[in-house]
Amino acid sequence: MSSKKRLLFVGNRWGLHFSSWIDHIDPSRWEIFYFNTDPDSQEQTKDALFSKQAFRKELQFLKTDSHPNCAKALKSQIQQLRPALIHSTLRAGDAGSLVLNAVTGIRGKLPPWIVTHTGSDFSDYCMKKEGETIKAILKSCQFMLCECTRDIPIARKLGFQGEIPGVLPWLGGYPSSLFQLKAPPPSKRNLILLKGNQTIFGRANVGLKALEMISKDLEGFQIAIHSPYVYSTLYAEFLNQKGPLKIEVLPRLPRQEHIKRYARARIAIGLSTSDGISMSLLEAMAFGAFPIQSNSACTQGWIRPHQSGLLVPPENPKKVAKAILTALTDSQLVDRAFRENRKMISQRLSFARVQNAIEEIYQRVVQVEASPTKKRKRILL
Repeated sequence: MSSKKRLLFVGNRWGLHFSSWIDHIDPSRWEIFYFNTDPDSQEQTKDALFSKQAFRKELQFLKTDSHPNCAKALKSQIQQLRPALIHSTLRAGDAGSLVLNAVTGIRGKLPPWIVTHTGSDFSDYCMKKEGETIKAILKSCQFMLCECTRDIPIARKLGFQGEIPGVLPWLGGYPSSLFQLKAPPPSKRNLILLKGNQTIFGRANVGLKALEMISKDLEGFQIAIHSPYVYSTLYAEFLNQKGPLKIEVLPRLPRQEHIKRYARARIAIGLSTSDGISMSLLEAMAFGAFPIQSNSACTQGWIRPHQSGLLVPPENPKKVAKAILTALTDSQLVDRAFRENRKMISQRLSFARVQNAIEEIYQRVVQVEASPTKKRKRILL
């Protein structure tokens, strides 16, 4: 009989964060099952895995039913598998509400349930739209992971009474081999990267407006939008027709290619009205693109303002433009920031360190009922 514990993930069609996290889990210790909340994207999620081929064979994709029978299918899988623990996101892909509905009515002892809070889950918009569901999930799960310490008191206020065993980025860590990527000093680069997220929270168009305002100062620099959305693409096309800016709208790239872009960029701009610890921010820091990040993101403990990056209001193009000019003209600033940021990411988010932290969290969760009153130190990365 196998000594492995069964781990059930419940995730959504945006498979990158889930797959990056899963890549840290030791398949010799865990039998890993994945319940995809979007059955139409099953193959797409498989293809998104940033894992070794041998590891992919260890990951078992469960049969997913279509809505509205998805919760019923998940309930059946939980009853059959009897996992040692369940891990889901809070909101993304409706994973949290699916688990909540699935475990309701299951007789007997339920496996411990970890919920990961990410991004904008506690934003005013999400609370107005899904507040009661979010509260119900927080009251039902026993454990929560989050990316920012700022979210802990919010979760408590919303009714979460369980344990928070760790605070760490949902994206996970970086293999040491990635830091072998050739990356010239930022002062020698001429690429400006803008995250193209123009949605409920994303404010890529504010970044485009800022670039338009200082277009005369951008001669000799390339501008590119990554992860584009419809509205940012349309605005970029308008500015290209208007001139003098020439903005390249990049196709959605595999993560490895995306990282290479950061290693060529002098500046990386990410703007949103609400966010967690942004993947684009961490990868800019790791590979030398000087971060200009909205002050609404989870940057405390990661960015030293005016030293390792610049924080800006996400809806103020004048201040964004001023920050861009600072990063374009102060070569000492961007080169010094690269050294500081890379050292931080390579130490705090090394693959091995994050892998050990995740294993420790999981072992703690499955053992907690054996000694529920024992005090445990929270893992902070």
